Amino acid sequence: MKYLLSLLTVLLSLSAFGQTVLDSGPGFKVIEEDTLSLKGYRLTAVYYPLKEGFNNKKDAGKPTTQMVEMAINFHPSDAYLLTGKEEVIKTILIQYHPKPQFLAMNPGTFQMTPYPNPLQGDVSENLAKELIKAGYDPAARIQDGKLTFNNKQYTIIPNSAIKQAVIQLIRAQHWAGGR
Repeated sequence: MKYLLSLLTVLLSLSAFGQTVLDSGPGFKVIEEDTLSLKGYRLTAVYYPLKEGFNNKKDAGKPTTQMVEMAINFHPSDAYLLTGKEEVIKTILIQYHPKPQFLAMNPGTFQMTPYPNPLQGDVSENLAKELIKAGYDPAARIQDGKLTFNNKQYTIIPNSAIKQAVIQLIRAQHWAGGR
């Protein structure tokens, strides 16, 4: 539960770009995607589904493709929680727009520190798959590592590449007991 509260705090602080599009309120839901052990620490990948952001009662019905496109660019959907002994050490949010970077939050102070994001692409694999499944654009498709949505192409960043980049950041910063 501590993990989800930390992520909720991060997502609430970053979703201020447009409350009419995203609502990180009580209906907030995070999906745990993957967990691995890292030198006695636990690294958990979590995904904040885009559909959870469209629960705002002001936005009755299905969101428009324009609303979804805006969310594609600004919705922080993927994050990692680094924990040790049931305590969150860092929450690492992957941001692609407006500037690609990792945002690492110290749960004790809620201070966000940006780090370079070396990943090449526009949208995470998780978000691309969700967009297809949700049917926001009936013509949307994934082909050759690209998402086509509303007649625009987005390069997909594989989950495995995101995980490796986060692990490299953790090791470089010595957050999990050194190299």
